[in-house]
Amino acid sequence: MSSLGRAFWFRVVLALAVVVAASGPASRASAQHGFVDPCARFFVEDANTICEECPFNHANLKSCAESVGTRGYKFECRTRGHSTQMEIWCKPRGREIPRELVLAGVVGGVLLLTAGFLWWKRRRVAA
Repeated sequence: MSSLGRAFWFRVVLALAVVVAASGPASRASAQHGFVDPCARFFVEDANTICEECPFNHANLKSCAESVGTRGYKFECRTRGHSTQMEIWCKPRGREIPRELVLAGVVGGVLLLTAGFLWWKRRRVAA
């Protein structure tokens, strides 16, 4: 086979590979995903805030403000689309206890329980 024939068949195989790759499942996945609401809890919540979803009630427009708003949450946004509308309410995260303090508390508690048990056991054997 001449080098011209090889180049032709190489181009044909390459073109077929590109067509097959373009029509594969990876290219269809993006088309199937559809609309993504920017007001989803996943997108609104970050490391500094904690958010809750509240089902929006058209009969009582202040239902979320009365339930979630009284606990310190502030209105962020309302989802839209064909599904049930939700309101996203967020508040700043509280101060969390550092991991080292929690670990020290657990270790200290275990040591105190062990010391108490050994003291009780020694006292009981001596009596």
